[in-house]
Amino acid sequence: MTIYGGSNKNLFTILPTNANKVTGNNSTISSDLSKNKYNVQVNDQTKVAQIYKQGELGPLGIQSGDVPVGTVNLTTGKFTPDAERQLLADSNPSGNVVEAELKYFNSPEGIKQIKGASSITVQKGSLDNGATAARAQANAQSITGTNVATADANTLAQQQQAATAAAAESVDATDIVKTAEGGAEAKGRNTEGTYGNLVYPIDIRTTAQDVIRFTILTFLPTGLNIAEALKGKGALGSRPKGISEKRILGTIILPIPGNISDTNSCNWGDDRLDAFSAVALNTALTTIQKGFGEGAKVIGETVSAAVQTSDTSQGLAAAIAAQAAGGKATTILGRTQGAVFNENLELLFSGPELRSFSFTFKMSARNKTEADEIVKIIRAFKQSMSAQTTSSTIFLKAPNTYKIEYLRRQKNGKGDTVHTRLGKIKECALLTLTTNYAPEGQYAVYNDGTPVSYEIQMQFKELEPIFNADYDDVTKDIGF
Repeated sequence: MTIYGGSNKNLFTILPTNANKVTGNNSTISSDLSKNKYNVQVNDQTKVAQIYKQGELGPLGIQSGDVPVGTVNLTTGKFTPDAERQLLADSNPSGNVVEAELKYFNSPEGIKQIKGASSITVQKGSLDNGATAARAQANAQSITGTNVATADANTLAQQQQAATAAAAESVDATDIVKTAEGGAEAKGRNTEGTYGNLVYPIDIRTTAQDVIRFTILTFLPTGLNIAEALKGKGALGSRPKGISEKRILGTIILPIPGNISDTNSCNWGDDRLDAFSAVALNTALTTIQKGFGEGAKVIGETVSAAVQTSDTSQGLAAAIAAQAAGGKATTILGRTQGAVFNENLELLFSGPELRSFSFTFKMSARNKTEADEIVKIIRAFKQSMSAQTTSSTIFLKAPNTYKIEYLRRQKNGKGDTVHTRLGKIKECALLTLTTNYAPEGQYAVYNDGTPVSYEIQMQFKELEPIFNADYDDVTKDIGF
């Protein structure tokens, strides 16, 4: 099996005329859509093209990770949007850029462009692997059903020929030409702070095996909204429910491990409040709210009512005696009356708890490509969980955070869907990562020094507790 293409390779854009078709000539959305850059990764066995929106350069020159958009089955021409991308489109007001993007790639023009871009990608990959030009074109024809002119980047003439042919096939190769002419190319996935789109095993995209996806995110503080919170007009701090593309730094897809579980809990505790303690609390509250005069009035009324019956008068006498003698009213009552105050014992809610999740993955490389991918995965987790320094070194920035999702996989490029029968997980921080380089019990490596197996154990914790309102549709999925 061979995967052709990758981040920053054979980039293409959506032509403005095609963008206008799916946006109803909305100039703003069409312009934003035409600015997006995309790449495809083509599987030669399944003949499926995975579309990625190229990561963008941030203000510090750091490129965000590529964003999965969807897949196209090059044999049937069927487009299936990525579940997270579809959710982002649906959660925004109608007429947004992501919605237009998915609509375009599901159109005949979009399918045709993806086939053309896939043809270029396969040809370029075949040439890089040592194939002749004729063989590269044959591979592209076999896999994509389309034979666009070769995308070999060795000469500008060949790039221009590819761009001309691609335009005729509704494939915009403008970015390829600009690169060949000396234009600046975006930094690759190994740029510090970006992690790419990593998978293990490397052929898992071709199977129907369910997977777990870790999306690495830039940490977003909730902020402080004290004034509005005190007025009852909002939370003290809040985090948006959706995930902005600009926060995504990369993804890691792994098989769902065994023994997955979640534990929902909240804090309840014993609480005791006897009658005289209640009086004291009521007096204090009245004094704070209405002044000392009203507080004194409450005391007077309470004492007057207490002396009306023998039980309360004895309790009041015991409380006064205990205060004077430095003892306990309960002890005095027990010794003199054989009774204690009724403490009105009750279990009261004291607050929510944050959930933790533990995952263990064992990874054994079957070839050098897979060994390199495993190393990248472990490094991505290690680097992204580490605190970040600032230029001044006075402060430290928070590590990256993670969106964890269980996904249902289907064969033949029909795409991923969020697993509705497994619990959802809110945004998490990675607390601990333990890497075992000899999980078999003894040290063993291949000729290049790569361990035969790696095992990683990770503990995550959600940034926010689970609330009742998070269950927006109890009939749709199992919820959190």
